[in-house]
Amino acid sequence: MFLRITTNDSNKENKEKNLRDEFFNHVLKWNPDWFRNKKYQKQLPDVVNNIKLTPTKLHYKNVDEYQQVMFPQLIHEYWCTLQKDYEAHFKDKRCEEILVEIHDKPSLQNLLVVNHFTRSTCCFSDNKQECTHPRTGDLVELFINRNKYFAYVTSKIDVSITKNLYQGRFQSATIVSITFLEPSLGMIDGLNCLGTFPLCKSILSPNAEQYRMPSQLKLQLSDIATKANPNPSQLKVISGIIEAIEQGTPKICLVQGPPGTGKSNTIVNLIASMIKRNENIRFLVCAASNKAVDSLALQLIKIKPTLEGQNIPFLVVRVGNREKIDEGVKGILLETLADQIRRKNMSFEETNEKNKETILMNSQVITSTLASCYTKSCMRKFFSENSLSEKLVCIIDEAAQANELLTLIPLLLGVKFLFLVGDHQQLEPVVLSQTAKRYGYNSSLFARAQKIFREEKKNPIAVLDTQYRMEKSISCWPNKYFYQSRLKDAALTNSLELFDNLKRDFGFKVEKNKDIEVNTVDSFQGSERDIIIMSCVRSHELGFTGNPNRLNVSITRAKHTLIMLGNFQAFERNSMWSNLIRNAEQRNVLVHINDDNAESIFEKEIN
Repeated sequence: MFLRITTNDSNKENKEKNLRDEFFNHVLKWNPDWFRNKKYQKQLPDVVNNIKLTPTKLHYKNVDEYQQVMFPQLIHEYWCTLQKDYEAHFKDKRCEEILVEIHDKPSLQNLLVVNHFTRSTCCFSDNKQECTHPRTGDLVELFINRNKYFAYVTSKIDVSITKNLYQGRFQSATIVSITFLEPSLGMIDGLNCLGTFPLCKSILSPNAEQYRMPSQLKLQLSDIATKANPNPSQLKVISGIIEAIEQGTPKICLVQGPPGTGKSNTIVNLIASMIKRNENIRFLVCAASNKAVDSLALQLIKIKPTLEGQNIPFLVVRVGNREKIDEGVKGILLETLADQIRRKNMSFEETNEKNKETILMNSQVITSTLASCYTKSCMRKFFSENSLSEKLVCIIDEAAQANELLTLIPLLLGVKFLFLVGDHQQLEPVVLSQTAKRYGYNSSLFARAQKIFREEKKNPIAVLDTQYRMEKSISCWPNKYFYQSRLKDAALTNSLELFDNLKRDFGFKVEKNKDIEVNTVDSFQGSERDIIIMSCVRSHELGFTGNPNRLNVSITRAKHTLIMLGNFQAFERNSMWSNLIRNAEQRNVLVHINDDNAESIFEKEIN
C-alpha cells in the first residue's frame, strides 16, 4: 500500500494559492507535541494566538471580506477541534502506530518522493498488508528521526509490496492517524468557492426580497401527496417553496419552526407533494447532526408506501457512516442498497461504485449530514459528472444549529435552491473555541438573516404558528417570552391519564423496563417526551443554564408534565430566570423543598 502524504513547506511559492493551501500552511506547521502539553490546554501557541480575528457582520461587501472574517475564525476553531480529537485519541487508543518506510524512488510515476519537510508529496509503504488507517483524508502524525510532524493523506493506493520494489534509499518512520480532516476541508472548499455559487449574493448580503417566499400558488389539501392535513401556516410554506422551485430562479427561503409546530411534518409533506408534481426533482435533505438527519429519514421511510400506492416513485437514500446512524435507517444506507444490487446480480468481484451511482441517479431523496454530503467521494463524483443543479433542491433542517460555513457545503454540489428550516430561539451551533465564539463564529446563516429581517415591516421568514406538543400550562411562558405570544395551542391532552402515569412511572418504586431516558439538553433538541424532569445543577454561577436558547429547548420538550429542580434563589439574579420564577409563583406551581420535607411534598404534589 502506498500513501500519498502532504506535509508542510513554508518556503515554497504557490502561484495558485487558495484557502485550502492556506489552511494546510497553518495546520501543518503546528507541533504535535503542543497537543500533549498541558500549557496549551489553557493558552494558545503564538502561531494561533497571533492570527487576527474580525467580528462577523450582518452584511459583507464581497467574497474577499467574507473570507477574511470567516477563515481566521475557522483556524481558531480547528485548533480546539484537534485538541478534542487528541484527547479522544489517547483516551480510546483508537489507532495503532504503523511502521512505514520512506522511499526515494517509487515505482508509480504519479507519486514523487521529495524531502518530507517540503509542502509536496511523500510516498510511504506500509508493512501491514491490511490496514484501515491511515485513510484518505486523515490528518496523521509522522515520527521521523525523533521529530514529529503533521501530514495529510491525499490518496491511498493498494499495490503489491515486495522487498525488491525499490532500488533507492529508504528510512523507517512511524505514522499514526489522529483525525479525519475532510469535514473541515469541506467548509474550507465552500468558503473558497463561494464566489462561484448562484446564491453568493444572497449569502453575502441577505435582502428581504431575495428571501421572500412566492405566494401565488395556493395548494389545496387534495394536493398533499401524503394525504395529511397540514394547517394553514404549513400549507402556505409548502405552497411557497413549491412555487419557488417551479419558478426556477436561484433562491434561499427561511422557515421558522418553534417547538412542536410540526416542521418535520411540513418538510416531509413538501418533499412528497413536490415529487408528485415533478418526478425529476431530487431533494438533498441535510442537518448538522446524524440524529436530526435520521429523524427525518425515518419519517420519509414511513410515507413511502402511501406514495408508491399512487405510483409516485420515492427512493430515499441515507449517505453516511454505518456506525453513526440510527438502526432504523441502515436499510436505506447507500452501501447497503449497493450491496443488495451486487448480491442480486451475483457480481461479487466487482466494486460497488457503479451500483452507488445507479442508486443515486434513481433516488428522489438523498439524506445526509452537511459534512458527509460532500466528504463522501461517491457524492462528489456523482454530482460533478451529472448536470443536476437544475433539479437539485437542498433542505437543511435544524438550520439554526449549523454554523455558516457548514451551510455552504451543499452548494459545492451545485445547489441553487436552498431552504433553511429551524428556529434561532433554540440551540445555536456548537463551537469549541471561546475566542472564535466571542467574534461570532457560533452564528448561523439563519440567525444572521433573522437579525437583518426582524425590522422589516413584512418579514420574509415564514413562521409555523400552531404548536401541537405542549399543554398550555407548559407552553404559556416560552410562548410569551420567546415568541411574543404568537403561537396557537392545539395540543390534545388527557391530564388525568398522565397524572396516573406519573404516579406509576416516577413513584418511589420505579418499575423496571419503563421508557425512561437520561440525556443532555443538546441531545433532546427535536425530541419530545410525555414527562420531563429537568435538573438545574447550578447553585452559584449560572453558566450555560443562563443561555436563553438552551432554556427554551429545555422547557419545550415535555408534552404533559414538566418538573424543574434547582436552587432557584441563585437563578433570580438573571432577568430571564427571574421572569420564569415569577410566572411559576403566580400560577402556584413553585414549591420549596428541603431534606426534611422533600418526600412528603413530592407525594402530595403527585397525589
